[in-house]
Amino acid sequence: LYIGLPAAHLRRRAQAIPSVLTAANGTAMPAVRRWVRGINRVLRLVGQPIDLAELGDALMPEGIEELDFDSDEFLSASIPAANGMFTARSLAKMYAALASDGELDGVRLLGRDTLWRATEVQNRGLGRVIPVPMHWRLGYHRVATLGPAVPNGFGHYGFGGSGAFADPDRELAVALTLNSGVGTPFGDLRIVRIGTAALRCAEE
Repeated sequence: LYIGLPAAHLRRRAQAIPSVLTAANGTAMPAVRRWVRGINRVLRLVGQPIDLAELGDALMPEGIEELDFDSDEFLSASIPAANGMFTARSLAKMYAALASDGELDGVRLLGRDTLWRATEVQNRGLGRVIPVPMHWRLGYHRVATLGPAVPNGFGHYGFGGSGAFADPDRELAVALTLNSGVGTPFGDLRIVRIGTAALRCAEE
């Protein structure tokens, strides 16, 4: 589990399948931006407060299509918001420590006060980038499911579709890693479906 992949592990990584953001020469990006602007005009006409153009600028800033997300240089850099590299097992194990009060296998990794501060809800309103109530913590957000309630759960679903969460009430951690996706929480719901299935199994 790394942010900034060591050279010795570069050969182990899964190859990313190009998406809109990583497609060669970024030919899809202008079309996506035009589509967003068109939808945004319609939303304004019907009086909706959502600004898709602002959302698009945040998630698809100018020049992002020129980044090679799969290059050795990008993966070796330390970019916490963009290039975490992990297996699903290692990511789930990290969240298992969070689900177990900061301690795992007899080793305390986080103090209780630190974990509480990191997971305390900071905002329950609508966001300007993600226009649904995400119940943001300090980097974590609420757990999205298709059924079981997770009132004290927290996690983070990445832009490429991978994600993980911890549920302290059930002492459960769930993680999913992908090498292709179009972005949670809107374009890719696999982590939501996997998480829902795990929660239902935990209740049986």
